[in-house]
Amino acid sequence: MKKQLFLLAAIATSLAAGAQNLIQNGDFNKSVDVVVTNVNKAVPGEWFIVNNEPDKNATQIELVDGGEAHQGVMQMKTTTSVPWYRVFFGQRIQQTTIEPGVYTLSFDAKGLSKDAVVSVYIKQTVEEKDPASNKFRNTFFVRKQYDPDKQLTHSGASFSQTLKKVDTWTPVTVDYDFGRIINNISSKKSVGDGLQITELSANAPILSDFFVVIQGIAANQTIQVDNVKLIKKGN
Repeated sequence: MKKQLFLLAAIATSLAAGAQNLIQNGDFNKSVDVVVTNVNKAVPGEWFIVNNEPDKNATQIELVDGGEAHQGVMQMKTTTSVPWYRVFFGQRIQQTTIEPGVYTLSFDAKGLSKDAVVSVYIKQTVEEKDPASNKFRNTFFVRKQYDPDKQLTHSGASFSQTLKKVDTWTPVTVDYDFGRIINNISSKKSVGDGLQITELSANAPILSDFFVVIQGIAANQTIQVDNVKLIKKGN
């Protein structure tokens, strides 16, 4: 019996060790100082900062000292609310071996202001133009448990969590379905029948080139983030 328990523990340890984190420098031990205006210009595997606000000082994103336990952490401080596409930090992931399946995005977050809100989404890097509108499409991975008819006021692409305890590290976890995409970050109540969820083909562009976004979009809040992971479930 003891041998069986030891074997099961060894298998579990081996599986955990073999789980590949698609995020590089998730503990922010290396510097983060790359600023881009378009994610297409971001280097895969490196954190980048996007700040396309007219007033660059309205939102500050930087690597700061998080103390003994967390050392380097990313901090985002806002003075006004910002659109989801305009200010954030993230990482581009460009590989040829990403398999469809359920992937867990997780990290530690801390709010230095009351009821700070941290948000995430995962989006295709290079988008095609819609011939009908001549505008670039928006392609996001879908949250695993998303049901547009039951969650009319929620986004199927974005996940947000309120950090209730001030100055306290809180785990944030959300599952994404890498087998489906959604064409809008807004809720079905806002978009209506224009909201579309599509099953992915094995060679879909988003599977080989996408980026992970972490941001705080509410006004007058400060959030810190550390230990970011994106791991396929079941590994």
